Amino acid sequence: MNVCPACNGTGTQILTCVEEQKETKEVITCHLCKGTMYVTKETLLAWNNYVNSWCKCEQPDFENAIYFQEKSGHHGWNCSHCGKMLQEG
Repeated sequence: MNVCPACNGTGTQILTCVEEQKETKEVITCHLCKGTMYVTKETLLAWNNYVNSWCKCEQPDFENAIYFQEKSGHHGWNCSHCGKMLQEG
């Protein structure tokens, strides 16, 4: 087993919400390890692939982002510079 990279082995994460210019924070159970603090090698590899699929450009191109939608319904926007995800839904 490996220490969860999403929560750094705490089993929790802090969810920050901003609504109507008011910020609230809530401690939630980690979405990746489900509070166990550890993940399998397979989960760790999948997490690393997911993290590496996101745009890391210094100045992402939101204005010319490329929309995508998969058959599964997964959709979002990719950076026109590097082709990696800017937003997903």
